[in-house]
Amino acid sequence: MLLLLGLLGSSLACRQQEKAASTEVPYNVLLISIDTLRADHLSLYGYERSTTPHLDTWARQRGQVFETAFTSSPWTLPAHVSLFTGLEATTHGVNHPQAVPERLDLLAERLQRRGYRTHAFTGGGFLHPEFALDQGFDEFVAWEEARKAPEEIARNVEGTLRVLAAHQPEDPPFFVFLHTYETHEPYRARQPYFDQFSELPSNLEVRLRQNPMSPETGRSVSKFPALVDPERHVAGRIPPELEAITADLYDSGVASMDAHLSPIWKLLERSDLGDRTIVVFTSDHGELLGEHGVGGHSYFWEENIRIPLVIAVPGQPPRRFTSDTATARLIDVVPTVLDATATATEDAFDGTSLLPLLAGEVSEMTTPTTWIYSSKPSSWLALRRPGFKYVFRTDPFLARSLQQESFDLRRDPQEGSPRMGDDEARRRVAVEKLTSAPPAHRLHFVNHESESLFVLLQGDAAAPVRVKTPTLACDCFTWTEDTVSGEIAPHREATLLLEATMGSTLKITVRLGESEADEISGSWTLDPDLARSLYWTGDAWSATLADPRKATETTQIQLTPQGSTIRSKRPMVSSEVEQQLEALGYVN
Repeated sequence: MLLLLGLLGSSLACRQQEKAASTEVPYNVLLISIDTLRADHLSLYGYERSTTPHLDTWARQRGQVFETAFTSSPWTLPAHVSLFTGLEATTHGVNHPQAVPERLDLLAERLQRRGYRTHAFTGGGFLHPEFALDQGFDEFVAWEEARKAPEEIARNVEGTLRVLAAHQPEDPPFFVFLHTYETHEPYRARQPYFDQFSELPSNLEVRLRQNPMSPETGRSVSKFPALVDPERHVAGRIPPELEAITADLYDSGVASMDAHLSPIWKLLERSDLGDRTIVVFTSDHGELLGEHGVGGHSYFWEENIRIPLVIAVPGQPPRRFTSDTATARLIDVVPTVLDATATATEDAFDGTSLLPLLAGEVSEMTTPTTWIYSSKPSSWLALRRPGFKYVFRTDPFLARSLQQESFDLRRDPQEGSPRMGDDEARRRVAVEKLTSAPPAHRLHFVNHESESLFVLLQGDAAAPVRVKTPTLACDCFTWTEDTVSGEIAPHREATLLLEATMGSTLKITVRLGESEADEISGSWTLDPDLARSLYWTGDAWSATLADPRKATETTQIQLTPQGSTIRSKRPMVSSEVEQQLEALGYVN
C-alpha cells in the first residue's frame, strides 16, 4: 500500500511540476502558525463553543481539514524548525534554545531560490531573528515588546494584508509566514469573547507556575495553572469555584485570533488571490489547561501533540480527512508545499507530500509512524501510531520502572490508564531512533576493574537537562543543580548522550574506588571532530585522541561525536528577547 502511494505521489508530482513549469507564475504560499493552539478547542474541530467562526466559513469554502495531525515536538522552537524543514526534531537537532544552523535548508530559502518574495511577521520570542529562523526571508518582522498584547497579532495581520493586497498577477510569487502568540500563556481575557464564554471576572489572569524538580520526577518540567489577580497582586492555585477560568480565558484568545484573521480570509475571497495561493493553517503544538494535573506544553499528552492542520490548494474542493482516511504531521508541510509549487529538490525529508491526497489522486493515505521528541525540558520520546502511543523517558535521572509507558487510545482516549513496564521490541526501535539521529556527544564508560568507577560531569555540556541515556534504562547517575555524578559498578558499562551545541564546555573528573590518588580531571570544548579517550593504564590515568571503535579491555571513558553533524553555536540571546521569553513563561 505504501509503495503504491509512493508511486502515485511521484507520478502526480511530475505532472504538477510539468503544469507549473508551463505557468508563468507558480502559486503563492501563505503559511499561518498559531502558537499553542490545540485542535479540540476550535469549533472547526467540533468544539461546543463557537471559537473559530471565520476560520470555519473559509475552511468550508476552501480548506481541506485534517482531523488528525501531530507535531514533531511539543514546544515552539523545535516544532517550528520541523515546520520549516520537513525534518523530525530528532533529525534537525535544534532541541534546546539555540540558533538554527545555516546548514539546515529552510522553506523560505528554497522558495526564495525559486524566485519567491519572502515575508515573515512573527510574535518574536523563539521566532525572533536571534534564533536564525529568518534565513531566506527578504522581510522578517518580529514583535519586539516583552508583554504579550493584542497589538502583536494586529500588527502581524496588518503586515500580511499589506503584502497580499499589493500583489499583482504579474508579480513574482510571494511566500508569507504569519505567526502569533495570541493563544499562548499568559491567558488574559479578550473581549467581547470572554464575556460570551464566561460569567467569571474578566480582570483575572492565569499563568503557569513550575513545580519543583526532584530526583523522583527527574528533569521533567511540570507546570500548573495559577490564578493571578492583578488588582490584589496575588497568585496561586486556582480554587474549585474558579477552575473554569483557564479554559474561558484560553478560548477568548482563540476567538480573538479568529477575528483578527478574518480580513485575510475575506481578502482571499473577494479577489482572485485565493485561486493563486496555497494556504496552510496550523500550529506548532497544543496546550494543557489543567488536564492530567498539569498546564502548558512540552508534555506528550494528546492535548499537547495534536494540532490543527488545514490546507487549501487552488482548484481542489474542500474536504475533511478523518483519522481513518489520513494522519498528517507537521513535517509533511514542507514536502507538500514544495510538491504543490513544483519546487524541485533532491533532498530527503522525514515528512511526506500530502498532495496526492489533496488532489484526489488517492482516497486515503496512511503516513509512517509519528515520532515526537522533546529534549528540553521534558526529555521524552514518543512513538504515535493509530490508536496507540508509546512514551519513553530519555533522561537517566528517574527510576527505571517509569522509563516507558504505553496507551491504548481506542479503549482509553483520556490516557488515564497507562500500561507500565518494558516492551523490548519497541524499546529497541526507540533506542535506535535516539542514538542514530540527534546531534550529540557520546560519553561511554567501561569499567574492567574490581572497584567502582566514580564520575563527576560539569560544564554547560553536562547541564542535567542536556544529558540523555540511549539505552532508556540507566539508574547509575544522579544530578544536582549544576553537576551530574555517577558510579559505574565493577565490570559494567554505561553510555550517556550529551546534547550540547558546538563550543559547549565539559569537565570530566574520574577516580577508581575511594582513593583520591587515582582521581584525574580533563576539560574539553566540544566540536564535531572530537574523539578522545581517557583510559586507565593500571597505575595512572592517561588521555589521548583515539579511534572510538577500538575499544580495549582497559578501563576507559570515550568521548565522541555521534548522530547528525548539524550543530550550532549557542546564541547570545539579548536581554530584550530574554524578557520576551520570560513574559511567555519560557524562562523561570
